[in-house]
Amino acid sequence: MEYRYNYNFLLQWMEVNQKTKKDVLRALGTKDYGSVKKWMEGSIPMHVEAILRLCNTFSIPIGAFFYDEEKIKEMPNADIILSSLQPEKTGAEKYKSKGNISSETIIEKRTSIIPPFVDTVCINNTNENATNTELIRKNPEILESQRDNEKDHQASQESESKITRIQLLYERQIKEIERKHKDEENRIRQESQTRFDAEKKRLMDIIERLTEKISLI
Repeated sequence: MEYRYNYNFLLQWMEVNQKTKKDVLRALGTKDYGSVKKWMEGSIPMHVEAILRLCNTFSIPIGAFFYDEEKIKEMPNADIILSSLQPEKTGAEKYKSKGNISSETIIEKRTSIIPPFVDTVCINNTNENATNTELIRKNPEILESQRDNEKDHQASQESESKITRIQLLYERQIKEIERKHKDEENRIRQESQTRFDAEKKRLMDIIERLTEKISLI
């Protein structure tokens, strides 16, 4: 993996969501207009606190600000995709200011040990990461905590499943009651119409007989 910062995400996100610089400044609780302008232009990357504040305010997945260049290089049209994620300026032009770190070159890739305070996402990849396996072996409470979380999640899913089944049962019962009510309503209407037609015919017969008698007089 080779993580990179997505310099164009902020501007793309603002355009899609119709957000202004003021909206971003308000979310970050700052009046640093110059920094927001540079972030939008892709001149410099956003600092971590600003990314976290924006993600928490607008429910943005934090991964949207980063990408794995190695994975993208395996995709079709990788050059086009990468060009839309990287800044227009080169590293030499872009990182003249003292203290800025260039992301153009990774000197050497090394492995490292992750401290005990790790996110549960790390534990899920123990089969692929021997370091995490060793960490869990030395800190069994991490694995126990993960198991408890999985049990709670499973119990929550089972509860939701039961609620869904009950809701479906009630919906079916309500539909059955409505169907029976409609059938009974149709039956009553048909019976009433039949009685009405019979009574009408009887009255018409009486009128016809009376008319014949009157004509004989």
